[in-house]
Amino acid sequence: INKEITSKTHHLYEPKPAYRMAQSGGWGSPNMRLAGANHPNGVLFNFFIKDLKEDSKVTLEIQDPSGKLIQTFDNKTKVKKQKLEVKEDKNSFVWDMRHPGFKEFPGMVLYSSPNRGPRAVPGDYKARLVRVDDTSEIDFSVIADPRLETTQDEYQKQFDFLIKVRDKVSEAHQAMIDMADIKKDFTYLKSKMDKEEHKDMLAKIDELTEKLTTLENTIHETQNKSFQDPLNYGIKINNRLAFLMADQQRGDYPPTDQADEFRQEISAELDTELAKVNDIFENEIPLLNKQIIEQGISILQIKKKVLKP
Repeated sequence: INKEITSKTHHLYEPKPAYRMAQSGGWGSPNMRLAGANHPNGVLFNFFIKDLKEDSKVTLEIQDPSGKLIQTFDNKTKVKKQKLEVKEDKNSFVWDMRHPGFKEFPGMVLYSSPNRGPRAVPGDYKARLVRVDDTSEIDFSVIADPRLETTQDEYQKQFDFLIKVRDKVSEAHQAMIDMADIKKDFTYLKSKMDKEEHKDMLAKIDELTEKLTTLENTIHETQNKSFQDPLNYGIKINNRLAFLMADQQRGDYPPTDQADEFRQEISAELDTELAKVNDIFENEIPLLNKQIIEQGISILQIKKKVLKP
């Protein structure tokens, strides 16, 4: 603390080096007088904000040494995982050292596969606290657990493997989002069509809807609505990949040969199904669009005339 720092509207203090360790969050009630508190499991950032207004946006960015963005946290987001709690004066925030997890979709229920991105490889990183156009930037370090024999190369191999799996799960989930959107469009389109005049196109829409539903249920078990439902209905391709991601970050070690073989096997299964999805989107949907235009189907229809006063 000095006059130069206290004269600023905000300041991000340089954190101590953070050890990448496997630890729990503690035990017992936080109000227990005889129990101590573990050090936060992550990088502890301390910062202060002056003249904080209700509409003031404050952002904390985590970057790798090259300046590539890893995570963004701010006080205005509605995404719980990315929320930065900010108050006037002193603040602290713990980054759990994790990169973003996989993309999610409405109704997603996975079994034993929490959506946790891979942890940062030991090394040097940057953090930026942004308020309007003013930025406070610092460097910090993530240090390997000195009790482990894991090499830097092995940490990197684990990270690269987990990123590959994460991105593949995201591909599956993006397909789920896209298919759900098209099916909604189909439902709306059918409401604007005449059952007799557009009989052939309605049959084609039903055919495509059935194809997409089959693909949805091949990629993800859509019957799973609660976390115990997979005991009844099982899991599909996306959950098998997501579990692999969870399984291979239980410790600090490179992926096993079996894990990589499994990743390739399940990724190939997913690619087969995604190719079918893409075929519908790239070939059958454009053909249906062409027929809609040729038939002159009006999406916005006025069914009742507005009476003049």
